[in-house]
Amino acid sequence: MSDSVPFEAFLTKHPQIRFVHLQWLDYTSTVRARVFPLRQVREMLVARQAHRLGGLNMTLIDDSAPLTVNNPSGPVGEPVGQARLIPDLESIRLCPGVEGHASIFCDFSTVSVDANEAQLTPADTFAFCPRSTLHCVTEHAHNETGLGFLVGFEIEFACVPQQTLATAVVHQTSGLRTLEAYMMPVLCDISEGLEKSGISIQHFHAEGSANQYEIAMAPLPPLQAADAFITTREAIRRICHTHAMDVSFHPWHPAQNGVHLNLSLYNASMDNAQSLRFTGHDTEENFLAGILHHLNSLFAIGFPYTDCYHRTRPGRRGTGSFKAWGTQNRELPVRKKGSGFWEFKFLDASTQTYLFLAALIAAGHDGIQRCTPLSLADCKGGLLFILFIFQHHA
Repeated sequence: MSDSVPFEAFLTKHPQIRFVHLQWLDYTSTVRARVFPLRQVREMLVARQAHRLGGLNMTLIDDSAPLTVNNPSGPVGEPVGQARLIPDLESIRLCPGVEGHASIFCDFSTVSVDANEAQLTPADTFAFCPRSTLHCVTEHAHNETGLGFLVGFEIEFACVPQQTLATAVVHQTSGLRTLEAYMMPVLCDISEGLEKSGISIQHFHAEGSANQYEIAMAPLPPLQAADAFITTREAIRRICHTHAMDVSFHPWHPAQNGVHLNLSLYNASMDNAQSLRFTGHDTEENFLAGILHHLNSLFAIGFPYTDCYHRTRPGRRGTGSFKAWGTQNRELPVRKKGSGFWEFKFLDASTQTYLFLAALIAAGHDGIQRCTPLSLADCKGGLLFILFIFQHHA
């Protein structure tokens, strides 16, 4: 458990808080939560007690499929096993769109079969907790290489009024009239709600498909960025419904919704004046080579469902159909945006964000450790150029 000082400081700043969500992201990328009155949370923290729940809550799909993690006392699939929520108090923030509510992200920790207490123990971790995994992977990569990571997400979604508009709206990419037709108040409320909760939004705009929009988030360290992404996704859903709007993040929606993950490396071991400068060319290439080497496995984590692969069709300026990377090339799974700075496009809202980001950093770190050479050249051509090269070498 982290220090309770940030928790009390937050409550002093926001005295209107009445309820606290202890929440986690399960393997299906579903946000799970237990909602507590503020009094109960304070009592738990004073007693240093964690909330207990069934181990199946990390893999629960719905009430008719009681899957659970492997437990020494029972076989896989049996609804046995105990776990507890270890709150990361530094992650507390307002719930955008829900007055008087705050949320805290939790790590999912096991409880031994013969345990008779629920004391919070910081060293007690759950081997299968995606959030803990991301924290451990980031710390290990930093300790081994001295590198830091900044991550910013861009989330796409489709949004339409629940009642058909009397006048048809012509959708234009980045079109101001498209936003002003009916989405400007909705997107402004989402942005302002996120800003109040401490999540910075860089911009929003109308995307390329009909009724599709995108919100770009400011960069943060990996764990905080993943927390902020999940909060943003839930805020979009909640506030759109408040405005009587139907919203979808589905990758097979006509809009082909996806998520873009922007990741940059920096020299975390240097002083503040130079820390954000990245000049390690070999390190940069090894990091990218490690990701490309493990790209097949990363795709399996980033695109967990068959529908996700509709975004790999060529000519959509999405993920693309080729294992490649290119400088400012929007038709490939990896787009280089600058020195030690890439955009990864093979994920969507169904991705288990913590696991994907942990796997991405681990793959890049593996490339650095093994000094993996970057064998794939920078693909600077468009789709026709790629097809020509592919056919030429076939």
